[in-house]
Amino acid sequence: MNRPALILTDRERQAFSPPPDLTVSQWADKFRVLLPKTSREPGPWRTSRTPYLRAVMDAYNLPYVRHIVLCFSTQVGKSEALMNILGFIVSEDPYSTILLYPSSDDARSVSRNRIQPMIDASPALRSKKPFSDDFYQLSEMSFPGMALYCVGSNSPTPLSQRPCRNVLRDEIDKYPPIAGRDADPLSLSEERAKAFWDIRKVVDVSSPTVEEGNITRQLGACDVIYFYHVPCPSCGGLQRLDFRNIKFENNRDLSRSARIRLAKKTAVYVCEYCGEEIRDKDREWFLSEENGAQWVSDDAEQPQKPESVGFVLSSLYSPWLTWGDCVAKFLEAHLSGDPQQLMNFKNAWLAEPWVDRVEPKEEAEILTHRTELSPLVVPKGAIALTAGIDTGQGGFWYVVRAWARDLTSWLVDYGFLLSWDDVRALVFENVYEVEESQGRSFMRVFRAGLDIGGTVTEEGISATEAAYSFLRAHGQRVIFGVKGMARPMGKRLRLSIIDTMPGRSGAPIPGGLVLWNIDTAMMKDLIHWRLQVKPGDPQAFYLHSETGEDYAKHLTAEEKRRSRRGAFEWVKIHRDNHLFDCEVYAAAMADTECWGGVVVLRGRAQKPKIEGPKRQGDFFERRGYERPKWLDARR
Repeated sequence: MNRPALILTDRERQAFSPPPDLTVSQWADKFRVLLPKTSREPGPWRTSRTPYLRAVMDAYNLPYVRHIVLCFSTQVGKSEALMNILGFIVSEDPYSTILLYPSSDDARSVSRNRIQPMIDASPALRSKKPFSDDFYQLSEMSFPGMALYCVGSNSPTPLSQRPCRNVLRDEIDKYPPIAGRDADPLSLSEERAKAFWDIRKVVDVSSPTVEEGNITRQLGACDVIYFYHVPCPSCGGLQRLDFRNIKFENNRDLSRSARIRLAKKTAVYVCEYCGEEIRDKDREWFLSEENGAQWVSDDAEQPQKPESVGFVLSSLYSPWLTWGDCVAKFLEAHLSGDPQQLMNFKNAWLAEPWVDRVEPKEEAEILTHRTELSPLVVPKGAIALTAGIDTGQGGFWYVVRAWARDLTSWLVDYGFLLSWDDVRALVFENVYEVEESQGRSFMRVFRAGLDIGGTVTEEGISATEAAYSFLRAHGQRVIFGVKGMARPMGKRLRLSIIDTMPGRSGAPIPGGLVLWNIDTAMMKDLIHWRLQVKPGDPQAFYLHSETGEDYAKHLTAEEKRRSRRGAFEWVKIHRDNHLFDCEVYAAAMADTECWGGVVVLRGRAQKPKIEGPKRQGDFFERRGYERPKWLDARR
């Protein structure tokens, strides 16, 4: 007996058909849509635009891979790759997933501005949305067969209550050390996947920060680490792009802006094998997998089925940048006088961690920075003098340092003062001859930092109170109180206003006193970094010809060590360190975070401006105007 054929509608046939066997990259090419709000190139996703992401995303589909680590520079597609993996999970491989961001605010923002718009833009994802908004919130969304949790690493409760097979973690170097009173966020989130130990998937994504950062540690624990290699258009040699192979003209005689423009215009990449140029217009060709580009591991004995894989990628591979862009960013950071900008270039452009460690120096190494410059003489290229004064037993240690606009500096004077009158004379009366070929000129201290101290003087008052009294008597336009902060501040200097005297009396200070809080660890890092700068480069650190071993002993009295918590900190190992502190204060007074520092000076600062404010009438008198009678009547 013949039975009638079963006739199905297209919708019914689609419902009964098995899902297509897609990889993450194939799914993204078929279903992902980029939006103008979050993408430079909105429209359908094309993996061919960033071909280095194909193997990165498809690693999720490998059944033996449990952990994927992406140590990428910024803006090369790492977050979009994470979004593609998330979309694939919702559409093709539904298991409960936790998406972790540095803070709860970050999680809500990404959910509102990226995840939910991505779901609405893709028909494959939009069809999975629940009918009720109660099951589609910013922090928790329900899809067929799974739940998606968007949480912050600073929220221990969501991290400890939701079992998930997939743990996707973005910008992990920005996570706090602990979540509330519990363990660190990485450990807490991995506990959520314990029940799925044989099928779990953990994806870590971040640009690196310091050597001890989360992404660097996660990368170091991988079974195998891959680097993207590209072919040379001339010889075909596969190579990992290295910033040191970018050649450019670097004319130090030009102004800063002209020097950067020239470098950007002349930048070319040189093949490490044949020496031929690899041009910017060849970028699409050498990035393509069809032409031989591929991920390569430096480890010759890598496991056949690694459980954890890492990928490292710098901005040199970005299809939206040129060699000149990379060189310009490097020179901007190099010439800025700010190690934080150099750190940003290394992290965000080269995808390399900043080595937050200072190699200990011997006294003899410090003295190699001596020049032929005589003491008490200001070099010709200097535009300002700053002084650092540290309160000690029985007096005050001090240094006077000369600065060029590019923050090259020279030690001009250092020593010990016995009284407050000597401090006043140092700051307001001492003059230093400028080294010039013709004629004679002199400079005084432009800005000085005075340690507010904390010991008790012979008069029975605290050094802090004595320092406040001195600062009140001599104004705030040249000499300022400074205080070293033991805890990191996130910046080198922070301004505060003191309105009362110390002690029980707490007498008010009319108008207040300016106090600069200094992150001493950052400033000491900066000084030792400058000690490594090559002579002639910006921020080079010089000493005068008669700098003695006493100075060198003070600068080597501390070294940076790893604490029990794993972080590096400055530790006093022997002898006095007063001159080291003085150098910190002098450098702080020249720093760009101290009202622009010395770089804002257009000419040489000859003397401190200690005169009082001009009377209102001077405005009219200087310009030859008659003073209005009504102004006198109001006085």
